[in-house]
Parts: sequence; C-alpha cells; structure tokens
Amino acid sequence: MHADQLANYAMELVNFLKSTGHPEVTCERSPNAGQFIDVYEAPLPRGAGVYLFQFDNGEVFYIGKTEAERGDFARIWKHLGTAARILDSGQRGFPESEFGAAFETTSKEYEAIMAGHFRIDYLVITPATLTSLFEVYLQTICVLSKGRIA
Repeated sequence: MHADQLANYAMELVNFLKSTGHPEVTCERSPNAGQFIDVYEAPLPRGAGVYLFQFDNGEVFYIGKTEAERGDFARIWKHLGTAARILDSGQRGFPESEFGAAFETTSKEYEAIMAGHFRIDYLVITPATLTSLFEVYLQTICVLSKGRIA
C-alpha cells in the first residue's frame, strides 16, 4: 500500500477519534515525507509516532512505531544497521542495510532493501499513548487489502 494512502487512513482515524470527543488527538506527517532521510540536514521530527519504510515508488514495506515522546529513533536505526550514504543514483540511501524486521518480500523487494533504495516517512502521533493504536490500525488495513502487513 502506498504511503500517501496510509497517511490518509491515519487522518481518518484522527477525525473519528475527534468526533468521539477527543480533540487532543493529532497526526502530523513529517515535512520530508517521501524523501531520503539525512539525519544531519533533515532529521526525523520529535515525538512518538509511526514510521513507514517505503520503496522509491511510495509502496510501504514495513510499519513500525516509536513511543518515546522525545523521538527515540534508535529503534528505526536498529532496523537498518548501517549509516546513510550517497547511492550511485545520487540519492541518499541505506545500502547493505541489515533490516531486522521479519516480513515477506519478493526477491526484487529484497534487492531494493539491500541496495538502500527505500525511504522513511514519519507520522507524529499525539497523545503518545495512541501510537500503538495507529500502528496496528495501519497494519490491519494492509493485511485486509493485501493479505500481509505492508
């Protein structure tokens, strides 16, 4: 499923929760959505949230969360196991990543991940206690539409 679609589903959940009397619920998409992350020039935003690992075409292959209010991104970088570098294409990526999440991929998807041809989107969720709800909600949408998470 495409990252834009998942971000829209997250906003629908926000609107539903607000309609049930919870105006404090928000979901803000990172300003560098769909771009390669440069931790020095375009760091991930602060706050608990859901991250979407996606291929160049925007197709999400992994949905995770960080519940730390301060934006504890060690969990994200742990998945990668390598620093960002400039790829042959001139784009920033994570070649030779040791992506540690267990999920099914095609050989083409696996090659793209190992070559570092993916991006990270981040949805900041408030209050932080709802981060798990958003993560599971987006994963459920993927399972129902594609038969697998992301």
